[in-house]
Amino acid sequence: MVCPITVTKFVGTVSLGLLTGLSYSMATVTIPSLRLLPTASHASRALKDAKRRSRKHALRLANLTNTCLLFAWLVSPRRRKHPYLIWVCLSSTLGAFGVDFWFNRDKGLAAWARTLIEDVDVPFLTLKKKTAATPTKKDEDLVVVEAESDVNGERVERDMEQERKLQRARAWFSGVALAMGIVGLWGDGQQGGIAPALNMYFPLPPPLSCLISPLHSSPAKVTSASSHMLCIRFIEYFCGNYRLYDPTPSQALGIFLDIDKLLFLFFIPSPDNKVVFCTGGAGTICSAQVRALVHLGANACIVGRNVEKTERMAKDIATARPGAKVIGIGAVDVRKFDTLQAAVERCVKELGGIDFVIAGAAGNFLASINQLSVNAFKSVMDIDVLGSYNTLKATIPYLTESAAKHRVDPKSLRQSQQGTGGRIIFVSATIHYTGIPFQTHVSVAKAGVDALSNNVALEFGPLGVTSNVIAPGPIANTEGVERLVPSTEKEKATKKQPLGRFGSVRDIADATVYLFSEAGSYVNGQTLVVDGASWRISSSSIGGSFAYPDFLLSGNAVSNVKGQKKSKL
Repeated sequence: MVCPITVTKFVGTVSLGLLTGLSYSMATVTIPSLRLLPTASHASRALKDAKRRSRKHALRLANLTNTCLLFAWLVSPRRRKHPYLIWVCLSSTLGAFGVDFWFNRDKGLAAWARTLIEDVDVPFLTLKKKTAATPTKKDEDLVVVEAESDVNGERVERDMEQERKLQRARAWFSGVALAMGIVGLWGDGQQGGIAPALNMYFPLPPPLSCLISPLHSSPAKVTSASSHMLCIRFIEYFCGNYRLYDPTPSQALGIFLDIDKLLFLFFIPSPDNKVVFCTGGAGTICSAQVRALVHLGANACIVGRNVEKTERMAKDIATARPGAKVIGIGAVDVRKFDTLQAAVERCVKELGGIDFVIAGAAGNFLASINQLSVNAFKSVMDIDVLGSYNTLKATIPYLTESAAKHRVDPKSLRQSQQGTGGRIIFVSATIHYTGIPFQTHVSVAKAGVDALSNNVALEFGPLGVTSNVIAPGPIANTEGVERLVPSTEKEKATKKQPLGRFGSVRDIADATVYLFSEAGSYVNGQTLVVDGASWRISSSSIGGSFAYPDFLLSGNAVSNVKGQKKSKL
């Protein structure tokens, strides 16, 4: 359901835009074109009609703007009372009423107010008010002839010039009000709003920085608060709106009508022109991570073993943002360094570099230790651990180069104006925290991935590179959950989760944006667990037909495992 506050802001902003357009078109098109009329009498009558009509519509639009924005300000909670709405209303009032009075101040306030009321409803032909009967054609001709005899061409020219100046002034005030309404230059009622953001990225002298936002009394408070809230709103806005799923019409309308968030994006450092390199990018989770970043302005290169699947996914991800460049490179085995390095070089050649890396290639299947062959164990270790290491080795030169361009100033602690870069995320899991049957190979491999990330953080941290792990829990509609949780047990398994639900790929994408944004600039060598606390409950039993320890004691074998060896202890 669309919030009435955002609707009134939207209506008020649109009416203010119409007021600006009306005044501008009057000053630049309508009034100058009156000089083309054949006689001064025609120009005089057309000017009077244009003045009356424009005045009436301008006042109505200004009243609509003020009513909507003041309503939005009054009904908003205290922490959401945007002071720039008051400034917009003030500028709108000056543009509509103030300018009108200034150019008619010689009449006096009382006379001006009287004409202001009368001009809204008085018809063009005042003869209709004097007589009950409709004038004949002959009477109208007489009136026109008498009027023409009294028309002074020079006076009409002066009136036209004065009206043009009035419309210019009105357009200027309305334009300023429109700009403030859109940008929210005077603060948006929250710490870390537009004004603090501008102050952080375009520092001003202390007196000016205090004046920009009436909500903040000191520049120090502005700078400290903006860093925190800017990052929060970065995630709040962008992670809430990228296209992982098609929104319903009401959701789409709600996003569009939320003017604050819609317009705030122009002032948030986004990953514009940054390049993301992702292994396993055709998978469910990794594709969502890349899609979120592409939507925010990044370009991407995803690699995988299946050529058709990888190229198809690259085309799909590219639809997240018009003009996005997404390369899909298939036939890449992360266990083979040469093929991976060739993919990296192609990515750099076509996209210009690498700023972010997601090491997400992984292998997984169910098998007890009795069923798990040495080759099967080695295969998973090679894909997860060796593949992650190869990804690091192939991309680290470009990550260090990107990190050097986007380093935080160690003295002022200011973020780079070019945004962020030089960051790598390893996609791991939580199953090795407590152990889980039939996943020994995956548990060992993911533990190795975590250890690799920790050492990367230590060795390349001095160069500005950050390395972190995202450990997804049970994520709905992924291959891992489909394997581990039988369809007959999904409802029961869902109820067992601490939050009463499985996670979504969007949850993982949110975490990715956080670590790659300025909010994650001081997060290094950490594991971000995104599982709703699921790993803290007992994981010894998968459930269903794999109940622990019954399945192991039964002597049955896990299907689809080569050799079909018994799992009996």
